[in-house]
Amino acid sequence: MVQPGYSAYFIAMEVEALHLIREKTSLPVPEIYAWGLARENQLGLGPFMLINFINGICLGEVFGGGNSRLFREDIPDADIEYVYRQMAHFMLQLCKIDFSQIGSLPTLKKNFPAPGRPLTWKAHEILRVGGVDTFGSCLIPDLINTSYDRGPFNIICDDFGIGNVIVRSKNDLTITGVVDMEWVYTGPAQLFGSAPWWLVMDRPVNEEWDFEVDDAPEGTDRYFKYLDILKSKDSSQAR
Repeated sequence: MVQPGYSAYFIAMEVEALHLIREKTSLPVPEIYAWGLARENQLGLGPFMLINFINGICLGEVFGGGNSRLFREDIPDADIEYVYRQMAHFMLQLCKIDFSQIGSLPTLKKNFPAPGRPLTWKAHEILRVGGVDTFGSCLIPDLINTSYDRGPFNIICDDFGIGNVIVRSKNDLTITGVVDMEWVYTGPAQLFGSAPWWLVMDRPVNEEWDFEVDDAPEGTDRYFKYLDILKSKDSSQAR
């Protein structure tokens, strides 16, 4: 849910992200036919974006397991590997898009000379459900590695996962679309390189991940499978 007052910001960020990704990568993101802010919407419905229709179904519906956000246990390994190989190919392309600063992508509409602060998923939730802890400003300097202050920086999308991915059908898991890229900003390469939560359709801070060392969820195996595929893809592209 987008906090009221930020819809125009998200539209502008997604428009810039889609244009950039279409230009720099082969990710099948939507083509934008038209977009505008609330004052430009003659129907009075607020900010808008008109894109092409992508045929297919959400990958989250294929791999989802009922009420749980974890993978179904009966998914064939071949299906998982097929999707992972496509996702790894996309991620390796995204990581090659470098930026000199951390922040929001400059918008096509306003063309700011310097990017503004990113409105990340976590920051948005703080705005939506509570205030900011003031003691954080005292703790943060002791927790930050200053050697990470220098770029280049990468595209980060907090909310990216298999819920943003469209495949042809349940029987053909070829990715035909990647959508909902409004949570995009530029951030540290270390953050881009962190193990993505979508590997197990969950964030490791949730209760399923409160486990002892020798009692890890079965889904953690997928982290290592994806990592092996990513390394293999990276090596083959470097040749």
